[in-house]
Amino acid sequence: MTGNRKGPNGRRGWLHAGGRVIIASLAAVAAVTTSPAADDHLGPVAIVAPTTPGSSFDQLARAVGSGLSTAGLAADVEVINVPGSGGTVALERFVSPGPTAKPSNTSRFLIVGLPTLAKALQSGKADALAQVVPVAQLTAEPLALVVPALSPITAAADLVRLLKEDSVGVVWAGGTVGGIDHLTAALFAQAIGIEPQQINYVPFLNGTEALAALLRSQAHVGIGAIAEFEGQIASGRLRLIAVTGPERAAGIEVPTLREQGIDLAVTDWRGIVAPPAAAADRLRPIRAVGDLARSEAWAERLRTRRWTPAYLDGDAFAGILKAEQERFAAVLATLGLTMPAITHSSGPSADRQ
Repeated sequence: MTGNRKGPNGRRGWLHAGGRVIIASLAAVAAVTTSPAADDHLGPVAIVAPTTPGSSFDQLARAVGSGLSTAGLAADVEVINVPGSGGTVALERFVSPGPTAKPSNTSRFLIVGLPTLAKALQSGKADALAQVVPVAQLTAEPLALVVPALSPITAAADLVRLLKEDSVGVVWAGGTVGGIDHLTAALFAQAIGIEPQQINYVPFLNGTEALAALLRSQAHVGIGAIAEFEGQIASGRLRLIAVTGPERAAGIEVPTLREQGIDLAVTDWRGIVAPPAAAADRLRPIRAVGDLARSEAWAERLRTRRWTPAYLDGDAFAGILKAEQERFAAVLATLGLTMPAITHSSGPSADRQ
């Protein structure tokens, strides 16, 4: 389900070296319409993807690295995969000093997302996330609420009515406990006046299992990425009743929850951050990534991969991180899924292997 989904892998032109992916600088051979200002150039870049190759986080890391290189905003770009514990292994290594830290002239970045934040809160590692330097939010995908085609639920109002009549009797199908699907379902319940822990949420390891439960009428409502359900929606076996974003999803004429009277918006956002040591020079990476995010080449990448553009600069992204941490910490606490915070010492970033 949400959090580490795979899409187009975009591997052409990439050189693999163990757990690392090296991108040769394309700046010398690419036709670039504008030259970046010298003080925006990042030099050598290392981007950490907190997941395995091919995952959504990894694909975004590769797209950013290739984009920076092609636009002449960076020299050689290295993508490093550090999977484990929902992204928190990479997060801890990113903010903590270590013997294998990259050279000081290397600009280091980490791809983060709402799943990273949720996992950090659940594992007592929110302090590590608080130390990073927000550079930009880049994408934000709404979730889908779907029901079997023969379900009496045709709109969000029907789901609300059934939940208020018997919250335990309505079975939700989604991703793992504490994942974005689960937490969004909990926030949905909260938004309509039901205690989040009172919903009947059944977690599945992957979208295929959740989809099968819906098609066998073993669940009343499914929640997850639109892409996971679109084939069955198109075939008429599932009905899309709402999307969770603040706006309608592109090309899908289904109203948001807010349009249907439920004050809730959740997106599975992705962004890029720098290590604590970059705080003194934070404007340079913010400008460079901003130049990339505003380019037509980046817009085309998003269209090709069917990612929803949601660029926010460093300051705005910092506000999102703070607000999301507060919102999800509260619902996780209600569900009994949080751990005490673990304090991490800040220092030069280390990309340990």
